[in-house]
Amino acid sequence: MANPQREHGYTAIANEIMDALAKYRIPGEKRQVLDLLFRKTYGYNRKRVTMSYSDIAAETNLHRQAIKRSVAWLRDNLVLIIVPTGTNNSTRSKQTFEFNKNYEQWIPVKKKKSGNIISTSSGTIISTRSKNVPFIRKQIKQSKNFDSFWKEYPQKKAKKKSMEIWNRLEKKKELPPIGKIIKAISDQKAEKEYLQNNGKFCPEWKHPTTWLNQGCWDDDVSVPEDSLPKYIYKFDE
Repeated sequence: MANPQREHGYTAIANEIMDALAKYRIPGEKRQVLDLLFRKTYGYNRKRVTMSYSDIAAETNLHRQAIKRSVAWLRDNLVLIIVPTGTNNSTRSKQTFEFNKNYEQWIPVKKKKSGNIISTSSGTIISTRSKNVPFIRKQIKQSKNFDSFWKEYPQKKAKKKSMEIWNRLEKKKELPPIGKIIKAISDQKAEKEYLQNNGKFCPEWKHPTTWLNQGCWDDDVSVPEDSLPKYIYKFDE
């Protein structure tokens, strides 16, 4: 019979993080991977851990492909940070993971609808699958990503036009992962703060429609590396 005791070891996680996780929907396999990373980081009083997919598979009994999908999901929703270590080995067999405790950066996840609920005259509730569900799911995904961009971008002008441009770029598959866009905005904020603090010329933020049309998520920032935000995200090309 299992009889775990706190004195045999425990993982200390701030109550504020647990409260945030209670309100955030993480599907089963993704949560398994996240729980393991909690154990391997906070459980050892450290912020980062380097593991391979095989290491994670041995601890969770999940298939490697499921782990790969879970890591990508957690990364793209800004729950998990993959920290470059500067070695080829880190990008192939092993990667360094860090939990993003800034839960305000997490991308909202909405529960998918499977059908319509109908109430009959007899009081029976019947669930029927809607033919439009695939379309509804696509719209939810687009709205979620644009809302995340709009929340982070400082210049709040022409929201409707910006959304039209966003949807056009997304339809043409010209948008990078949402995490890359959020990181670019964060880096550009840090650049402007650095320029202002050092008495240098600081250009105004571009109109959001211009920022999107010009693909400004690929712009280089001229600022010392130690002035950039702490977290460095890695994204698939």
